[in-house]
Amino acid sequence: QDMTDIANDLAARLNSVETSLAVVSNEQRSINAAHLGFADVLRELGEVGALPPGERREYGGYGGN
Repeated sequence: QDMTDIANDLAARLNSVETSLAVVSNEQRSINAAHLGFADVLRELGEVGALPPGERREYGGYGGN
């Protein structure tokens, strides 16, 4: 019985971690899309130099997703 309780607890914890990672991944994609949109607007306005260096990077290709 103890091993079953431990296995069930670990499964519940793993499910929680998987859910958290999915939420974080979704939020990061939203942030990246917003940054890209902002960079595109600045580029169209000829103000891309106004972006800090970190915002000039290309996004995508994280973990093959």
